[in-house]
Amino acid sequence: PGRAALTASTLSGCDDLSPTPFFTLVYGEVALGRQAAPAGTTVEVLTPRGEVAGCFVVQHTGQYGYARAYGADGGDPPLPGFLTGEPLTFRVNGMAATPSTELTWASDLTPHEIDLAVSIHEIYLPLIVRER
Repeated sequence: PGRAALTASTLSGCDDLSPTPFFTLVYGEVALGRQAAPAGTTVEVLTPRGEVAGCFVVQHTGQYGYARAYGADGGDPPLPGFLTGEPLTFRVNGMAATPSTELTWASDLTPHEIDLAVSIHEIYLPLIVRER
């Protein structure tokens, strides 16, 4: 399929992404603090240059993928993406995520299971009730 068809059919909600013919696949569990990430959560895969080279909107609570992480394409126009051997980093709803395992990019078309966790610091405040 062409780039436009690929974008429309598999990347709904990921407007900053430029699909290329070169990719690897990532999937796994995703958690925000101690809770499974709800449907609608956005998972992004970032290059070392901060480019969004992969994106997935969670459909089922706590699960993401198969998300494509795209490689750079030197065509006309050139499209951003990963270069061989670069590490994948992840962001969930704009927050840095810790992957369960490190992965370096290769256009291998292979699924890689990588669970993601986002640390959320919970703040507990006392409840003060005024009795009448």
